[in-house]
Amino acid sequence: MSANSIDVKPSRLANALSRATPFWSIAGVLLLAAILSRFLFLEEKAFHHDESLHAYYSNRVANGIPHEYSALLHGPFLYYFTGAVMWFFGSTDFVARGASAFFGVLLVASPLLMRRFWGPAATLALMTLFLVSPMTLYFARFLREDAFTTVWALGTVFAAFLFWRTRAAWTLYLATALLAFHFVNKENSYLHSFVWLLAMGAIAFFVGRLGSVAKSDQTAPFHHDRGEPLSKTDKGYLVLNAASIFTTIYVLFYSSFFRHSKGSWHGIVDGLYRESLLYWWDQNQKRRIDGPFDYHLPLISNYEFLALPFLAFAWWRVVTIARREAPGFFSSKVFIGLCLTLFAACFLVPRIALVPDACSYTSVCLDTASKALGDLAAQVAKPLHLSHSRHFLQILAYVAFGAAAFFSALRLRRRFDAFVWFWLTGALGIYSYVGEKVPWLTAYILLPLFVLAAMEIARLLTRSSLPSDTTLHGDAARVEALETADADLSHKARLPALVWVAFALPFTLWKGYAAAFLYPDSTRERVVFTQTTPTVKLVRDRWRQIAKANPGKPFKVGMFGDSTWPFAWYTEEFGAGDFAKPTPETAKNLDVVLLDYSQLEAARKEFPEFDIYALPLRHWWVPGQDPSLPEIARYFVTGQHYKRTPQSTNDDLGVGETKVLYLEKRASAFFQGRAKPDFLALLHEATTLVPN
Repeated sequence: MSANSIDVKPSRLANALSRATPFWSIAGVLLLAAILSRFLFLEEKAFHHDESLHAYYSNRVANGIPHEYSALLHGPFLYYFTGAVMWFFGSTDFVARGASAFFGVLLVASPLLMRRFWGPAATLALMTLFLVSPMTLYFARFLREDAFTTVWALGTVFAAFLFWRTRAAWTLYLATALLAFHFVNKENSYLHSFVWLLAMGAIAFFVGRLGSVAKSDQTAPFHHDRGEPLSKTDKGYLVLNAASIFTTIYVLFYSSFFRHSKGSWHGIVDGLYRESLLYWWDQNQKRRIDGPFDYHLPLISNYEFLALPFLAFAWWRVVTIARREAPGFFSSKVFIGLCLTLFAACFLVPRIALVPDACSYTSVCLDTASKALGDLAAQVAKPLHLSHSRHFLQILAYVAFGAAAFFSALRLRRRFDAFVWFWLTGALGIYSYVGEKVPWLTAYILLPLFVLAAMEIARLLTRSSLPSDTTLHGDAARVEALETADADLSHKARLPALVWVAFALPFTLWKGYAAAFLYPDSTRERVVFTQTTPTVKLVRDRWRQIAKANPGKPFKVGMFGDSTWPFAWYTEEFGAGDFAKPTPETAKNLDVVLLDYSQLEAARKEFPEFDIYALPLRHWWVPGQDPSLPEIARYFVTGQHYKRTPQSTNDDLGVGETKVLYLEKRASAFFQGRAKPDFLALLHEATTLVPN
């Protein structure tokens, strides 16, 4: 080849880069927006009590103390990763939350793993959904396991899919490593693995029976990266290597990197079942943080409404195309009508209380109408954590909608779609059932929901059937038929979808901004749950100001009870924390004492040399069970609380606050020259002096 020909002909790489430039430009903008939205003003909000626990124990790791697994604190990965970040950058609020924020950015970037198989539209759509999701944004700026776990869970599914499509060894190793990190980060790894295995088992069982996939497709052999078949020996090495990767990660973290005080095996067994499974099963039975069966649905509707129509479009697409292609019960008009009827019944059928606790906010109380029938209903409802008849209808609706989508997707040779529909149905069922009802668990329902929504957005925008099995196995006529059916539906739905995005996207961005930046610690936001008040952070800021103005002055805080978290973290930078219950003798060496409010009378007698203040520690809102439509609409737009039950008084909103006693020594050298009025002004009079 001559030099001239080299100059004239562009290389394949140049052509590829030219075609990819718009995609990478948009992806780069999305990632930059993710970095800014996850990291800006990260330290402004007061630390939630869970955040303070995680930060405190991570700081111990940064100081060389091994972390030993406790189910209450969840898996050890968070502490070792956050501790490593603190060791490198310093132990500050920003750095502690920065560990979660970093994984929040990784979640936005994770769809790039699927770019070659999904194409640019679905990849960018999923990145955008994660970027603008108010709940994903909020918990990316929150030091809990969930920012980490969402990356591990989604990455495991994506890497496993890549292995299925390519049979490349590295994809299996990646999936195994991500699954291992999931297990060493949070115990819901058992729940997710259970759902994923059930999904794969159901697909393997039904796919051949539906006649949608050829036998050769079902038993596709393992291959190397280059595609050559593997011998039985090579297959064994592949499995052995994957098992070694999982075991190594698991053993290192649960053994506290072989530094566990009770021995490595003790920590491993705790992580395997003794602490993890037994503790959380017990908590599930106790229902320590209780809530209704449909706890997560109002959260999704209030914050993630942007994606919901695309989920509906995706369901409608798969069942209607399956009905055209291969009529059957799960894609018939009768079954579709049954699903829609169930959906309407979940909202329109009057509530019938199945347990006595629900009688205060339901239309009919079964226990009152018939004691025998009420007892029978309660025996069925209580183990499933159901309260009234609409909860039972929701179970039927989940199963019906999930089954319709799952079997229809299998008929269309879209096994990945079928897997994600099964995953979404399982996540809705499991997280509706579990006894802990907290907003951060909603993130695990959003993962499959967003994946389905992103694939639907891509199908609306492009003439692509996405990861359909037929794209691998050469049934060109059927691929063309599917794409034509997809295109027909997309043409009809494209304009309504664009109108919806134009309306909902600005409101979604506002919701995210309000939750993460404007009202991140306000009870008006349901995603906030229970939160440390801003006053607590102002107290710590005051200590910092005094320490800066008077360097070298000793400062010691004694704390006991509710105030320990977050104050254990907030006193860490001063080296000032003492967790033993203060006594008149030990208080002589303390500048500040923090006690539960119930200790007021004892504090007046035992600590006369201290000024006593009532300090608001936490506040919360527990929403009512049966709000009216105007109340729901008003809250959606304005964030205004509504009554607990229709029978409640107007001021019974389920809003509450925990106060603690803040005692400050009058003769303290640390506070010398700091007048009480200055303190009250700093706290905006939220903290009040309690007369001795």
